Amino acid sequence: MAEVLAKKEELADRLEKANEEAIASAIAEEEQLTREIQAENNELETDNESDFTASIGNGGCGVNIDWSEMLADYDAREPWRQSNSWGDIVEEEPARPPGHGIHMHEKLSSPSRKRTIAESKKKHEEKQLKAQQLRDKLREEKTLKLQKLLEREKEVRKWKEELLDQRRRMMDEKLLHAELKREVQLQAIVKKAQEEEAKVKEGMQQLYM
Repeated sequence: MAEVLAKKEELADRLEKANEEAIASAIAEEEQLTREIQAENNELETDNESDFTASIGNGGCGVNIDWSEMLADYDAREPWRQSNSWGDIVEEEPARPPGHGIHMHEKLSSPSRKRTIAESKKKHEEKQLKAQQLRDKLREEKTLKLQKLLEREKEVRKWKEELLDQRRRMMDEKLLHAELKREVQLQAIVKKAQEEEAKVKEGMQQLYM
């Protein structure tokens, strides 16, 4: 009986050690996941704030105001242009360095300068749309990654709770095993004492025979 109990105790010790190592691993992974989830949440919040700021500064209203201001400025200068001759306008211009006229002619004749206001606005809006699509794609990828991290965290927490329950059961079994071992030891002591007492009685009987 004592030998059987000793083997059970050895096996229980190995299982307890493995359980403790598994719990430590689960706790470490849970803490790592918590840090990663927090980092992903912070990035998403930053992205959302950046998009909100961009929508205010570069959104539909912002763009319309910019182009409207340009058109208003052009219209405001129209009376001045009509009330002055070409010579007056030229005289008001500051002196230019040699070659400036050729440089300006090439610049104004370039394809980019021939773009109308509507075309420039369209080009600007297309760039904004592509940038927004890229931001949306990155946000979607981050959101998907966050969902996977949350799912894994849930699995790890469940695993940890199962390990903790297992440890509690093992502790209960260990206490029962210790109680049983103590009873076996007491029985062995009692048995040995009885055997010793029987030997003493037998010796006394032989002495008086």
